[in-house]
Amino acid sequence: RFIINPTNKHQFIIVYGQSGTGKSHLIRWFEARYKADRPDDEVVLFIRRSDNTLKGTIRQLLEKPEVQDIGNKEILRRLANASAAVPEDKLKDMIYHNFIIEISNDNDEHEIQLNNIKRKRLVAFMNNETVHDYMMGSGGPIARIYSKVAENSFADLDTIAQFKPEDFIVSVDLYDEMQQAGADPKADKMARALMANDAMEDAKKFSDYLNQFVEVVIQRCAGIEPGDFEQVFMDIRKELYRLGKNLTLFIEDVTSFTGVDKALFNALMEDHSDRDICRISSVVGGTSAYIGDCFRDNHKDRVTQFVYIPDDVFDENGLYEFVGRYVNAMSLPTDVISSWVDAKAFPGEYPMHEIVEGEKWEYIEIPYGKKLCLYPFSKNSIRYLYKNELTKGHQTPRYIIRDIIEPVVSDLLYSAANFPSKKYALVNINDELNKAVHYQVKDEKQADRLFRFMSIW
Repeated sequence: RFIINPTNKHQFIIVYGQSGTGKSHLIRWFEARYKADRPDDEVVLFIRRSDNTLKGTIRQLLEKPEVQDIGNKEILRRLANASAAVPEDKLKDMIYHNFIIEISNDNDEHEIQLNNIKRKRLVAFMNNETVHDYMMGSGGPIARIYSKVAENSFADLDTIAQFKPEDFIVSVDLYDEMQQAGADPKADKMARALMANDAMEDAKKFSDYLNQFVEVVIQRCAGIEPGDFEQVFMDIRKELYRLGKNLTLFIEDVTSFTGVDKALFNALMEDHSDRDICRISSVVGGTSAYIGDCFRDNHKDRVTQFVYIPDDVFDENGLYEFVGRYVNAMSLPTDVISSWVDAKAFPGEYPMHEIVEGEKWEYIEIPYGKKLCLYPFSKNSIRYLYKNELTKGHQTPRYIIRDIIEPVVSDLLYSAANFPSKKYALVNINDELNKAVHYQVKDEKQADRLFRFMSIW
């Protein structure tokens, strides 16, 4: 109904949910299936999450033939320069000082405003050397923003490039350091106000105020003109219209476009009716936090369809099947999976790996008469680890893979003779069983291993 888009209509689809629920996987699945079924006159652009930064995303775009073919070479030159690497310290300093420039030159045209006295205090506060080092530190606001801009910065996938209220809460230690370094009177007044018990309201006002400048600061530091991204996509749509083609766009994570996301939405939401631009169908992924905090209301009003991916969705059988399918896919050669996907990935033709180890292990039945071997897991171990190894809010596909499947499979691959050797949390210990195992098995290490296996598996 939506991805195949049989009525050939303009649409903008948002796929959203909490961190790790599988938004990117779903969008990849849509793209893989759609490529096999798309009409001849449809061009598909897929922007991967890649390193999840603006520079990495620009580099991906510049490699697309559809982008290289557009006539506006000046924009392409600017984007190529924007994707060039800049030394980390230099770029961070550019970001920081450009925020100070924006505050100093604020002309009260933004939605959130500070009076002149508060603006001057904020400039003095941020110009303070101690505050500068604090804001630039690991986990601070400038590191968050930098991580979404610079290529190869190893960004946390779900980080949003913003200031947070807690960035402006001044601790006693930070205030003492400011005093020792000789703080400007204006900076001192602001710091004392931000030490108070009721400082959170002011801190939120300052963070909200600065977040209004994130887009323009990132664009300036990257050397991008405000309308560049909007123009690139409009040029692609004009060229495809000339060629009699349409465009379907898949974007795994909209935060990859941090700093140009609003311009991107403007271009993608532009209807082709009565215009010499091609029809566009966009499928865009984002976290619930991003959609709630950063997505403008006028953009929300123009969304064709919201697709919400909930967390903690597995019933017991679904959990077994998820683990079984993942282990099966890990055990297959890449070309076998690729051939299945290229042949439209029909469930009845789902490939199964040849079982070498674990033949007499536990299985889970799936449709079309297929059975998934759970080796090296058992149903009991999957249930146990899901309940006891994952914290609340992390019972999602990403964390099942990262905190259950990966450690157990690695444990087996690299230490088969001692499996399970990992120190899993043991809860509700059966003392009678523990005593019996340690009484009969004199080797302490082997006794611990056997008790761990019997308790969990």
